[in-house]
Amino acid sequence: MRLIQPKPMTRACARGCAETLRPLPVRDEDAHHVELAVHSHPSFWEIPQSPTVVSRGRAPKRLCGGTSCAESCRWKRGLKLPVKRGPVDIASKMRQDWNRRASQNARFWIATDDFRSDEAFADSGEETARSLLELLPRDQVEGWCALEIGCGIGRVLRPLSRSFAELRGVDVSDEMIARSRVWLAGAHNVETRVNSGVDLSAFADAEFDLVYAYVAFQHMPRPVVASYLRESNRVLSAGGRLAFQMQLGVPTDPPLDDTISLRVYRPDEVRALLSDAGFSLRTELQPELVESSRWFVAQKCAPPTAESDRLWRDAPCPDRASPLDSHLQSLLARDCFERGETGEAITILQRLVECDRSQLEAWLTLVSHLVEHRRPLEAHDSLEDLIAAHPHYEPARRCLADLVRSVR
Repeated sequence: MRLIQPKPMTRACARGCAETLRPLPVRDEDAHHVELAVHSHPSFWEIPQSPTVVSRGRAPKRLCGGTSCAESCRWKRGLKLPVKRGPVDIASKMRQDWNRRASQNARFWIATDDFRSDEAFADSGEETARSLLELLPRDQVEGWCALEIGCGIGRVLRPLSRSFAELRGVDVSDEMIARSRVWLAGAHNVETRVNSGVDLSAFADAEFDLVYAYVAFQHMPRPVVASYLRESNRVLSAGGRLAFQMQLGVPTDPPLDDTISLRVYRPDEVRALLSDAGFSLRTELQPELVESSRWFVAQKCAPPTAESDRLWRDAPCPDRASPLDSHLQSLLARDCFERGETGEAITILQRLVECDRSQLEAWLTLVSHLVEHRRPLEAHDSLEDLIAAHPHYEPARRCLADLVRSVR
């Protein structure tokens, strides 16, 4: 579930994005790309009886220029309409979101800067493993059993398997764990499993010598982090170590349902969290506020205090878009286009605009590529959806009119 000591923004390309994630205003000129695509491929409109089209053996239909028949057109062609989920609890929301991200491109969402090749991805795991081992007593870890929270597909587990007796990894995402079986093939002392996303109930008391998390806590809602710290205390042996990375700076606290945006902590907040969870901090922590991403090491010293509020566990989380999630999906789609993986890029953009209707730039980019790749009916439907969501958005109306004229 990401950053790296030398590359602190890796898990979700996260830091500094807040100022750039507002939906960009799309100028009239942006629609020009779609118009060019339409006019550049007049031959691709190989559609009988223009402007009537026959699709998938069904009755002919006509391309329309209004929004009233958008859903009807989809139904006739047998296309799946977007499904809006109702509110779920935070554990279910995290599982839904991270399963979707893993299905898109697990390595991108784990190491955004190092996902393009096996070598780069593996090297980033080696780097993180070295930074963790430097914080631990090297003469003892060979006999330790360690647990990683938010292990993803095992980027850090694989290099650490050479240093520990046994390793376990948990992740809220079924898709991540399924992919870990492949990435960790040959690492026989490593086992990964799906967990609830909010606790370590699958493990017994005092089962581990070390619990660690890297670029995982910074994306989790604050009460989830507090729960994991208490659970880490329970599953650690007496005097066991806890190591985790956290983002320090001016505090931020995105909504509970946002499963990827950065949670930034003050130094005194980190100290208080550890104290409540029964840990003593072993890392020197300056009281002044300095923006940084860093490892912390703590040692189990007492039982945790009782959890004061459990209402967050069942609080309804709406199915709404995270600004950072939308931004990163756009980056992934762009990367796919650049590498020639057009089908995958189109799928990502379709999912993006389905979940985040404010992404006007992504919507027009999607339409442009659908036209360029001879998928006019899908381009038509996307423009219909865009106009339905933003009825006063004139660039979309002009694009749709141009699209319809092209088949007449």
